[in-house]
Amino acid sequence: MSGKKNLSKENKKDKSHIIVRGAKVNNLRNIDVDIPRDKFVVITGLSGSGKSSLAFDTIYAEGNRRYMEGLSSYARNFLDVSSKPDVDKIENLSPTISIDQKSVVRSPRSTVGTLTEIYDYLRILFAKVGDPHCLQCGVLMEKKEKREILAEVSSYPSGTQIAILSRYGGKEKNPRDVLRQIQQLGYARVRFENKIKSVSEALMIVTEKMSIDVDIVVDRIELNKKNLDEERISDSIETALKLGDGSMIILVNQEKELQYNQEYICQNCQTKIKEINPRHFSFNNPEGACCDCSGLGIKMEIDPDLIIPNKKLSLAEGAIRPWSKAGGRMGENGYGTMVSDLARKHRFSLNVPIGKLSVQNLNIILRGESGSDLSQARPENKLDGAHKSDIWKQIRIMSAMRLRNIWLPKFVLLARENV
Repeated sequence: MSGKKNLSKENKKDKSHIIVRGAKVNNLRNIDVDIPRDKFVVITGLSGSGKSSLAFDTIYAEGNRRYMEGLSSYARNFLDVSSKPDVDKIENLSPTISIDQKSVVRSPRSTVGTLTEIYDYLRILFAKVGDPHCLQCGVLMEKKEKREILAEVSSYPSGTQIAILSRYGGKEKNPRDVLRQIQQLGYARVRFENKIKSVSEALMIVTEKMSIDVDIVVDRIELNKKNLDEERISDSIETALKLGDGSMIILVNQEKELQYNQEYICQNCQTKIKEINPRHFSFNNPEGACCDCSGLGIKMEIDPDLIIPNKKLSLAEGAIRPWSKAGGRMGENGYGTMVSDLARKHRFSLNVPIGKLSVQNLNIILRGESGSDLSQARPENKLDGAHKSDIWKQIRIMSAMRLRNIWLPKFVLLARENV
């Protein structure tokens, strides 16, 4: 009885562990080990004890070999199928993935996702499967190709009245002018005040003060499933999309109205977005990177205490360090001239220590004044040959560039990073 019980226990396979028996790879000496599945397992030990031999050269190598052998013989011709590791048996082993043990050059644009290329698959997933919503009102935005619209129209039963419409002009245009343009294009009917009527009838009742949408009736069809004219429907859909700048309307039995777009357009606020592609989800691409931080997740900002390290100096003595010359004093360059104009306008002195200036004047010096245009006061002081309404915004940008390109290599703390 006891022998039968032991035999029945051995026949029951334990699926909760990876069972390794008789591993003799490299410096392993006939190792037997049971490793839990679906757990985070760490293999530790002294240098040379066989950690990598067990994890990479035994378990990973055997899992990869088994997966390769499951492929077709044609596919294996293009793959490097490894030999069987020196082990008696390994059970409950799934296909394996290995991350190489190698040093990677650190970069602010490298993440775990980019290094393992998982990020590339996620970008494709979001671009192809994701549902875009309007940035303004949050409404789901959909688009359909001509063949998809044709398939939906053709799915209606026989006898269904289909009207293919195209919105022309807009409420902001004069409806009388819109109707005359439609008449010149050669179309006889429009939908006006939610009713289909001839263009001549609409011109008789239209007034200049009306603000109403006008839809061109491109075609009217009664579906016949036995003899469906798909070519005619397809041509009418293409014409409606062209007249409506990528948008069209299908009116079913004079009751149900369906709107279709070839591009992502919000039906509420008419917000339009471009075709979504994987580049829009990459922080390393200008199309997907944040406008504020350029995709790095941090922003470089100017620290006033580092720009003006010595409050005892005056502006003429070079208190603003990035603007000063090598000798410490601010020379007769574009910055000095514009600061002189600013001091004359707000009546403060360039020779007074900057620590004695009022907070209001100091803020004007560092952050500029809204709506100022000093280049108009002195036409000879034009920046890039053009008048700029916010001249001090450009000065701040130049100061930040100088801090980043010149001062940062010498004084790392001259810019403060905000996450």
